[in-house]
Amino acid sequence: FAALLDLKAEDQTDLLTPLHQIAELVKKRSLIIIISDLLDEPERIMEAFKHFRARKHEVLVFHIIDPKEEKFDYKREAQFIDSETGEKITVSPWQIRKEYVENFHQFAEYLKRECYKNQIEYNPVDTYTPIEDLLLKYLIKRQKG
Repeated sequence: FAALLDLKAEDQTDLLTPLHQIAELVKKRSLIIIISDLLDEPERIMEAFKHFRARKHEVLVFHIIDPKEEKFDYKREAQFIDSETGEKITVSPWQIRKEYVENFHQFAEYLKRECYKNQIEYNPVDTYTPIEDLLLKYLIKRQKG
């Protein structure tokens, strides 16, 4: 777990290319654990996940969600900074909140539905959950059956 705890978000992340590469490299049937905010095109994300399933891997997804992103409960005009690109945008939350929340929930529901259809275990997790707790609880639950 120590190596995971030391990881820092930086620059733009290309999640999909490494996932496809790993799917090709791992020959023996394995448990693939993906921990990500999954901020990419949902159809492309699912294609990468399906690639693992096509190679007979078991796939476990922990979708990391910041409650602030999910609820978009901002009261005043605010500046948002993309943590990967550094791009800044100033918005009035009351003007975009409804559409943003609808889009966010459609995105999450799409991933949940498509994962279920493809026998991929999907677990939404908020950013306040320590990663070591998350994995430990899951592995204990899995061991018990």
